[in-house]
Amino acid sequence: MTDDDQLPSPDDTEQRFAANLRLLRERQDISQVKLAQEMAARGWPWRQQTVTRVENGQRMIRFGEATALAEILHTPLERFARPVSEADEVEKIRAADARLRESFEAVVAAVCHLLDAQRTAERLQVLNAGVHGDEGEIVNAPARAGRA
Repeated sequence: MTDDDQLPSPDDTEQRFAANLRLLRERQDISQVKLAQEMAARGWPWRQQTVTRVENGQRMIRFGEATALAEILHTPLERFARPVSEADEVEKIRAADARLRESFEAVVAAVCHLLDAQRTAERLQVLNAGVHGDEGEIVNAPARAGRA
């Protein structure tokens, strides 16, 4: 392992976790109180002060707590361990991927709608050709009128 490949120190990891927690919470407009309530609802005895201490790096996190936080904040667990700048780029890529998938689904739906309309137009052309002769005259009009 080279110097560039060294793992972050435990302090770096805790600082990353704290910074990412605060960033994600604030981006989703979740207050510290609301986050503490969500954690308590999942069985973790958190209060607003707990969130403050975690975000300030004054309190260590248990793995189960980290998993619950990831669930509450709708983010992968590994998101907390990434440097903030890298995590932001990953989030942007994931958001772009989601938009791309939505756009793809919209295009598929539009193509299906277009194909349905094309088939309907073709059926109407066939029906119209059966009703009108080559000169555009109505064929068998009295017979059709009697059926109606």
